[in-house]
Amino acid sequence: VLFRSGGDGQSVTTPPTNAGMYSVVATVSEANYEGSAFATLLVDRADQTPLKFANGTSAQYGSTLQLVVIGGSGSGALTYRVRSGKCAISAIGLLTNTGAGSCVIRAIKAASANHVAATSEDLTVTVKKQDQTLEWVSMLPSSPIAGSSYIPGVRSSADLTAIISITTGENTACSIKQGVVTFLNKGDCVLNARQNGNTNFNAATPITQTIKVGSLNQTITFPQPDEHKIGDVAFELGASSSSGLGLSYSVSGSACTV
Repeated sequence: VLFRSGGDGQSVTTPPTNAGMYSVVATVSEANYEGSAFATLLVDRADQTPLKFANGTSAQYGSTLQLVVIGGSGSGALTYRVRSGKCAISAIGLLTNTGAGSCVIRAIKAASANHVAATSEDLTVTVKKQDQTLEWVSMLPSSPIAGSSYIPGVRSSADLTAIISITTGENTACSIKQGVVTFLNKGDCVLNARQNGNTNFNAATPITQTIKVGSLNQTITFPQPDEHKIGDVAFELGASSSSGLGLSYSVSGSACTV
């Protein structure tokens, strides 16, 4: 039996090892019989060994995951396909994501001379939310006194806007409106900053800032009284304070009383 390939016409006496179309010639030659028969032999391409993903099944938002595929046969190119989800895969199998959630992917190894194309089972990669942190970026006021104000600033590692509120001293030591803290009276003013996260980031651990609000300095204006004689009627001294608070008087000596 001779196998003659359809391409180069070469004849061999062993079965072919490559897929293709072959002409088969069977020859009988002996004392009483002689003759030949012709047929065509089709050698199909073989299935590849199963393709499987050998990498992990989870990633964090903003990170990358190197895909590893084992199995397959032949020299066909290995490619990847995103079936669903917010992710993309480079030619070398590096998976990037643009949002938390699930990403379903598939590997495909193309057909080659002796093997048909192969497709892996779908793999679901879970993209987890990323953690974030908060930090104060504003300097505490050096002399927080009643009537002064302060604009607190907080930065999130996720570049998300933080929410600032007062947890101690609200409307007693301080108040906040439209991001501006106003100091009201002496006492502790404790600010709390939080960020609740979104679809891609977890909520941040809240941070606090304590401000010791001091007393407001005040001045007393005391005009020099006019000259008076013994026996004159009583008169008002006319002192006043810049704070508007009440005053008390004291005298030294025995020439007058208040």
